[in-house]
Amino acid sequence: MSRLNKAYEPNRDPDREKPINLMATLYSTLFVVFLFLVLLKQTHVLAWSWWWISLPLWLVPTGGGLLLIVVSLLSLWHELKRAHRIRKYKAR
Repeated sequence: MSRLNKAYEPNRDPDREKPINLMATLYSTLFVVFLFLVLLKQTHVLAWSWWWISLPLWLVPTGGGLLLIVVSLLSLWHELKRAHRIRKYKAR
């Protein structure tokens, strides 16, 4: 079945729900929270800094970047440990 015809499946159960795109749901929810915080800031209900108001917008990209850095450092550490073990074995 081609990729374009994936949406139409003749044997598909009509009661079965579509899969939920979690990232789109997360971004949508965070954007709604951001708009709500902007509304509260503009109506002077909140006296927060704009950094805190915009937190929902930069939270996911920053978290993803930090996760990427941590995984990269762990991978580098593992490779250096393996290379050291091989060098130590060959020295015998």
